[in-house]
Amino acid sequence: MVYCCAKSQRLFIEAFPDSAEAKADWQLTDATHISAWLDAGVQVIYFIFCDPIRPEGLLAGGLSGREAQQALFKEIHLEQFADRSSRLI
Repeated sequence: MVYCCAKSQRLFIEAFPDSAEAKADWQLTDATHISAWLDAGVQVIYFIFCDPIRPEGLLAGGLSGREAQQALFKEIHLEQFADRSSRLI
């Protein structure tokens, strides 16, 4: 999972405190490092991102290929995938 920002990470941990992700030691990871995962064969990157409509909402969705690369490098905004994403909170 890739969080869009510190706020999305905080919202996720507050909503799912018993999850493995909430207990993990999260650190900022450079986009080129995550991009290398795609180059090495990872098919889908799951993004957790803030809901553009509901300020305290959280969405999740998987992107692959070029879309995932563009999202990692902020060439496209995750909000454009809101209609294809699942609501977490």
